[in-house]
Amino acid sequence: MATGRSLSRSRAAIARAPGKLILTGEHAVVYGEPAVVMAIARYARATVGFREDAFVKIESRDLGFSCVFDEEGEVVAGKRWKKQATPLYIVANRIRRIAGSKRGLDVRVESEIPIGVGLGSSAAVAVAVAAASSTLLGLDLRRDEISRIAYESEVFVHGKPSGIDNTVSTHGGIIFFERGQITRRLEVPRRIPIVVGNTGAERSTGMLVRSVRKLVERHPEVAHSIISTIGELSRQVSAFMERGDLRKIGELMNINHELLAALGVSTEALDQLVHRARRVGALGAKLTGAGGGGCVIALAEGKVAENVIEAWRSAGVQAFQAQVDE
Repeated sequence: MATGRSLSRSRAAIARAPGKLILTGEHAVVYGEPAVVMAIARYARATVGFREDAFVKIESRDLGFSCVFDEEGEVVAGKRWKKQATPLYIVANRIRRIAGSKRGLDVRVESEIPIGVGLGSSAAVAVAVAAASSTLLGLDLRRDEISRIAYESEVFVHGKPSGIDNTVSTHGGIIFFERGQITRRLEVPRRIPIVVGNTGAERSTGMLVRSVRKLVERHPEVAHSIISTIGELSRQVSAFMERGDLRKIGELMNINHELLAALGVSTEALDQLVHRARRVGALGAKLTGAGGGGCVIALAEGKVAENVIEAWRSAGVQAFQAQVDE
């Protein structure tokens, strides 16, 4: 969950926020169906300090860019990085306006969350910037307010996102998410052992969401049937989560993957990785996030988890065991 602290000696504030994994429900969540999502212990970090002028500087050493916005929000330095920096400027400037401040801000971000592969990197960075900026400016914002401000940057990045990424990054844990509804944090009695395989293939969430929307428009009855089934699947997974029934969770993860494939968002490479995991004993495996590339996940523990990692790495895929961020 998003955490922050002030550094009075240097007049700066630091916050970090976790990435995420969608366990079930991607794409269906855009249509009002629920999803089950987990915050993971991989983080984005923001350090925000005051400037002597009224400008806002956004800098990322990870991505190698620096961009400066003037009082009117115009880019005065680093114009070629405007697209990357604008989402974070939106967040920092929104916090300034809430605080009634015109002071300039230096915003430095770094992240250990891979970009563009379905692990919620853009939302985590936005949440961290919102938390650090609000701490620096003396605001005591509620978590839902932090999430709402981070969502504004997600709209810029993705068009019409569900809000799932910024919500779980702000609150942490494993949550049952419904767009526009009250999000419920699940009380899970045992560790949910998830292995992540990152193909490294970046993809556009917005483009994949539009692709599914076109399918819905062409075949509304069939597509809506798939989407509602995914929603019911997430409801059942949330119940099995709270009972700690890993076997049934795994079975439903398998079904979820095939339903997402039916919506056209899986790929041959993702399917192969999913089947590799199942062959070595994973209880369940599926793509996570928008699809079209990005990551796959498997429900596996102990020796089986090691076998999944080995199977994926032998296919040239980065793999790791995910720990939930509480």
